[in-house]
Amino acid sequence: MTESRSRGVPENVLLASDLTPACDRAFDRAFDRAAEHASEWRAVLTVLHVIEAPSLRLWSVAPTLKQAETEIERLVRDSQADLKHGIISHVVVGDPAERVVAKAQDGPCDLIVTGRGHDGTLGAKLLGSTPARILRHCDHPVLIVQRRRHGPYQRIAVAVDFSPPSRHALDCAVTLFPKAFFTVVHAYEMSAAGSGQGSSLRAVEMRMADFLRQTDPESSLHMRLERGAPAAVMAEYVRKHAPDLVVVGTHGRTGAQRDFTGSVAEALLRSLPCDVLSVRAACRANTGNEQALPRSARDHGDAL
Repeated sequence: MTESRSRGVPENVLLASDLTPACDRAFDRAFDRAAEHASEWRAVLTVLHVIEAPSLRLWSVAPTLKQAETEIERLVRDSQADLKHGIISHVVVGDPAERVVAKAQDGPCDLIVTGRGHDGTLGAKLLGSTPARILRHCDHPVLIVQRRRHGPYQRIAVAVDFSPPSRHALDCAVTLFPKAFFTVVHAYEMSAAGSGQGSSLRAVEMRMADFLRQTDPESSLHMRLERGAPAAVMAEYVRKHAPDLVVVGTHGRTGAQRDFTGSVAEALLRSLPCDVLSVRAACRANTGNEQALPRSARDHGDAL
């Protein structure tokens, strides 16, 4: 095993697109970013185009398939990345979120990359959008690309709340982007009296220092403590400092068990103009209260 593999970088990157006209620019950006990382990590890049079933007409299957093939050929031809480690393409029919989750779970997949959806993601419709649904129901890290690629990620902000998912998200980001400079951002809120365990700024500083001591000592880390609600704090930080990427960890829960951290992740997607990497902690067993994403995509609509 090579050194990069032993450090846990992805071997298989899944790039998801819905091939709608409004998604073209977002797909170009997502492809550039995914191709760059696939080349850097010596990973296989799988491009998954999902044609939404309601938009499909029998007479349009062949032209749509040809469009997908032509688009992939163009992107590969124009890409500056070295994709000699492989690129695989699939065109499937069905619900975009269902098909992406099914493909990732069927594997092999270590990272999902996608762009803005055609329904105006990251705005008022986010909670029903494809990226948000993928985040809720997929165990894999999800990188949502919004900006045009201008070289590797150099300045990365990681939102933490000192929980195990935050620990996992920071470790994952450091592994994926070891040469980047990381700002670890924690939003805290004081009690009304300004007293009590964990309420003082000094206590928060000590927790942050302990949290950072557990990270790779070779990493370039800077801590930042800001008073306020997590989503608002990160939005303000991004506005002022314009990091290349924001990283957030989520718990392995869905449906009725969705937690504070997961809600923050979606709030960040709704408000931030930069790329966002969501990293989910190990999923817990389904307790029967979770709302699983329908798996109908596995039952029909094979690759065209």
